[in-house]
Amino acid sequence: MQNVKLGEVLNDTFPVTAKKGKPVTGLVDKDFQKVLYGPDGADLSEQTPVTISELGKGMYRLNFRPNKVGHWAITISNKQHCPAGLSSTYEVGEADETSLEEHDEDIDTPYVILRHWPDKPTQHLSEHWDIKMKNKQGVVYEWSSADDPFEHADGVLGEAGSCCNGDKAFDIEGAIDLVPGSEWNPSDVLTHLEGVQSGQVHFLEEEPGMVIAYLDQLPFRAVQEGSSDEWDITLGVWASMSKQRYTALMALPAEEYDTKDLTDQILGDDWRITTSWLATLNAGKEIDKTEDQIIFYIKKLVNEIGGRNLATFNLERMGEPSKQILVDTLWDLYGDKGIYEPQRHAEMINAGSKTMKLEQDPWDLSGFYGLIDGKKVVGMIRFEQRQEINEAAFEKLSDAHQITTEEMNAWGWKFPLYGWNVREYVSLNTSKPVTSGTQWARDEMMLATEDSKVYAELRNLVEHTEDELRRAGLFDEDSDYGGMMAHSVMAIMKLFAKQGHSGFSAQMCRELFQRLSNFETLMPITSDPAEWQDTAYICNGEKGKLWQNIRNPAMFS
Repeated sequence: MQNVKLGEVLNDTFPVTAKKGKPVTGLVDKDFQKVLYGPDGADLSEQTPVTISELGKGMYRLNFRPNKVGHWAITISNKQHCPAGLSSTYEVGEADETSLEEHDEDIDTPYVILRHWPDKPTQHLSEHWDIKMKNKQGVVYEWSSADDPFEHADGVLGEAGSCCNGDKAFDIEGAIDLVPGSEWNPSDVLTHLEGVQSGQVHFLEEEPGMVIAYLDQLPFRAVQEGSSDEWDITLGVWASMSKQRYTALMALPAEEYDTKDLTDQILGDDWRITTSWLATLNAGKEIDKTEDQIIFYIKKLVNEIGGRNLATFNLERMGEPSKQILVDTLWDLYGDKGIYEPQRHAEMINAGSKTMKLEQDPWDLSGFYGLIDGKKVVGMIRFEQRQEINEAAFEKLSDAHQITTEEMNAWGWKFPLYGWNVREYVSLNTSKPVTSGTQWARDEMMLATEDSKVYAELRNLVEHTEDELRRAGLFDEDSDYGGMMAHSVMAIMKLFAKQGHSGFSAQMCRELFQRLSNFETLMPITSDPAEWQDTAYICNGEKGKLWQNIRNPAMFS
């Protein structure tokens, strides 16, 4: 039984295990049924919400804020793993002045921080600033710099009275309870200016165990006293978000970091934390992690996030530093895989006007690929799940796939087709050339190189095969086997190209296929009895046909 004071947030942990005691991971708050009983035995689940989050390795944490003195009890259940329920009891005592003061310090009360990087070497600002903002619920908060805890010097607001010059920022801080009695989310903050939305949240380490959240390009109107000059201000908010996870990750050696059992939520926390570490290093500040260790974390995170269907990078709300880290990491991890699009279509994907890829065949397009535009890779792309496209859907989705009927007929496509919506696309700051030896997976594997003498433009093996088969008339219904030979050859060639062979490996695959398709052996025939079968009875004892070789049926002994 735990004992807490009235007004304190009660935290408790509990395990969830499957049969044979294996920890259950990946459960979220909505997966649990919760019943909370107050001191009078009444069900207070509606009046006193209980939230549950995963800590990792099958351990979960519940928290709620009791509002009555006395004996509390809770039952938590999950239909699949703990249908009988897990029960705990708690004793809530009277609050005293000391405990309330300590509690006030422990509450995740954010601070409003206005941070400005002036264009001029020195900017003198008035001592008085009035700030106004509201949350999504329409609650308005007003704040004045007269409450600022920092000292003022020479009419300049700055840390400990220091002046702002060059690239140094000044802060104005003031404690403010943004959403009283509930958890606060940075996205709840809007400016009082009409039509202005919250920017992307970034996380930077300001002191050990504390993460500051910055909102990108969130303008506030800060007017000097007696003047109408406006300043572009970036809003930041102190909050001990992910503080527990931050501390645990900081203490974990890089070589022990494993992402496969982490929930999507923890992966997101780790992504924000590790990118904040790198930003801290780039800002010239010290941190107890090396750059190589941080990149190691980030690569593992991107690889794990990229392999899950439920986690998507929100590129529109990602700041440029985080986006650049993502691009570099994606290229390092998946730069050996590419997907080819005709140049017109690749340009439209890069510009954002084409949001769906169509194909004749139902290929597996999971994971990230480099998008090839002509002779260069212009970005990294990932797709949603495959869907079948009939003629009606082709017309309905024309704005998404941007493929014309003329193009479809020229390529020899027949319905049904298969489509993939673009899930994420990250443009490379500098395009990467497609060079000899690069392994381009997928059916459009690139075999020609920039110095190719065969074609004026870069061309791939699948396109070449289809073009030559059509020139020979082998797709025609009046050709041998009603055109099926051409389709068989195309299927073989697409599978071959999908493996990503080039150079020596491509040559070896061709030779191996030719020999094996003729039932030739790759290694010498031996006298091992397991390689031979007795055929004397079948062949009536005919001389030279007493034994038949199993590996090469044309060989007798």
